Amino acid sequence: MGRSEGLKTSGPEASPEVSPAARRIVEAARTIAAERGLEALSVQAVATAAGVHKSAIGYHFGNKEGLVLALIESLGHEESNEERRAVGRVADPSQRFHAYLSLYRELVMTSDHWRLAVALGPTPHYDEKTKVLGRSIALDLGALHLRPEDAEARVLMSVLQAAITGLAIQYEARGPELDLEACFARLEEALAPLFLEAMRDAG
Repeated sequence: MGRSEGLKTSGPEASPEVSPAARRIVEAARTIAAERGLEALSVQAVATAAGVHKSAIGYHFGNKEGLVLALIESLGHEESNEERRAVGRVADPSQRFHAYLSLYRELVMTSDHWRLAVALGPTPHYDEKTKVLGRSIALDLGALHLRPEDAEARVLMSVLQAAITGLAIQYEARGPELDLEACFARLEEALAPLFLEAMRDAG
């Protein structure tokens, strides 16, 4: 397998041809970057955590820079894709929006996604990060039955995702001291009317 294939390795949406070693490498790198930051992301540290020889990282990803690109790509392979589809199956728009926020509240509490996104923030790969963010927003809009090509809907979703990211960062810093359920309830109260109007317009 060449390096370009190695960049597709994380998450359930990854190609089934991707080797188990490449998957382990990306998962080990995710854990190190999310928990300890990019400064701790050395080829040796990732190889040790993944249980592979350093040469395996070179084979699949080329070097540390290739591994960082794989981590950026992994942000677009959400573990929540099936849950997103479940949100999309909720018939009532108000309940659908509530289910969407409930899904993200759970992810804030259990996922390393936001810690990894913050760790990758200083990297200069703006085009790659923009593409991943665009795909994520399109999936979320689809879950709410909104059209990804609708500019106003994309702005709404960008605002909502920024608010959720802010709550995730606060939760990481404050833990149970932050009443996450109350925060999401306030977020729903503030934004539900706008999203419900957009869903009516799209429907």
